[in-house]
Amino acid sequence: GGVYYMISRSLGPEFGGSIGLMFTIANSIAVSTYVIGFVESLQDMLFDYFDVTMIDGGVNDIRAVGTGVLIALMALAIVGMDWVTRV
Repeated sequence: GGVYYMISRSLGPEFGGSIGLMFTIANSIAVSTYVIGFVESLQDMLFDYFDVTMIDGGVNDIRAVGTGVLIALMALAIVGMDWVTRV
């Protein structure tokens, strides 16, 4: 829907498909940077306010907690789509 729908209808399926692929890749990269930023700020906040180190205080914290956040986001997206298609 939205911008992709208008572009694919006005430019045709060839251009619409390629632009839709670029939107998908751009959204994937955006989500990965959002998750990294969230985990880094969470790591700093936990260390500054509570003196808590997640795993080793390094890159493995970002990887482990980021994986958990991505799984939670995926579960939220799946449950959301289930509720939408139920109606």
